[in-house]
Amino acid sequence: MASRTNSRDLILNAAEEIIRERGASAVTMDVLAYMTGIGKGGVLYHFKHKVDLYKAMLERHCSRLEEQLKEEESHSDDDGQWLDRYVEFCIQKQGIDMDSTISIIAAAAEKPNLLEPLRKTYARRHKRALAEMDDPELAAIVLLAIDGLTLFTAISAPPIDNSMRAGLYDRMKQLIQEGRKKPD
Repeated sequence: MASRTNSRDLILNAAEEIIRERGASAVTMDVLAYMTGIGKGGVLYHFKHKVDLYKAMLERHCSRLEEQLKEEESHSDDDGQWLDRYVEFCIQKQGIDMDSTISIIAAAAEKPNLLEPLRKTYARRHKRALAEMDDPELAAIVLLAIDGLTLFTAISAPPIDNSMRAGLYDRMKQLIQEGRKKPD
């Protein structure tokens, strides 16, 4: 039997796979037990209800995102360039962990209150961006554009090709520079 942490992660990974391939309604404790080889009792030990599973998926996703952002921030001083680094981070992570993003949103559609950790993550990013920009609307536009483009890419929505995506990121960087707070 796998360790508790490994079992929990196996279950979360299996749930994300099921949601991605068949939708949130296909997630059952029996299917998770079968897919992971853990047994229904082991699945229920970690997650008494589907809502507990969805909550854990969303919390894990937010935690991973926060860790990735902190890693990006650790590469440079707090120089008022967080938004630039966030754009670069989003460019580099295109296609990475997008499946879990969509899986979590699909799962949370059944229980909208599960989105609270994600809302808090977005609120922290918004506050951080506002601290760098003179124009709060421009900061919001840049964040919404980044997140929209990331979602658009995750669902493979046309007609954004790599060239256009690169141009959009360049334009976002230009907007950041135009809206950056001027030194006193």
